[in-house]
Amino acid sequence: MAAPLHDAEVLAAWQGGETRLPYARHKAEPDAPLFYLEDGTAREVRVYTKEHLQCPVPGCPDSWLTTVARHPRKRDGFTHRKGAGGHAPESVHHLQGKALVERWVRQGQCSMALTGQVYQRPQTRPGDLERLHL
Repeated sequence: MAAPLHDAEVLAAWQGGETRLPYARHKAEPDAPLFYLEDGTAREVRVYTKEHLQCPVPGCPDSWLTTVARHPRKRDGFTHRKGAGGHAPESVHHLQGKALVERWVRQGQCSMALTGQVYQRPQTRPGDLERLHL
């Protein structure tokens, strides 16, 4: 296995120390773009979250989520029940990074379209995002 491109200190600095979970998956449309929790809205969307959203990590064995209101001292986020979740931070950050890029594109902040997890030969691993110029 190859060494990581960046050490933990570089990644932590880039992430600004962010460890919150601001994305959730729609239960009724799991392939739809992830739901993004705007900071400061956790209380407003708590009931909606419990009814309509779930953990963004595919295959999570306990995907139930609620919101945690921390604003303005810290960032609001989603959380699992006590003892659930425990996903590898790299996987969660990777998933949320892809969702952030997709959200940025959908908001029209660049001129391209994206599709997720595209397999291209001769690669054995899928690309996370494929760029399609508009």
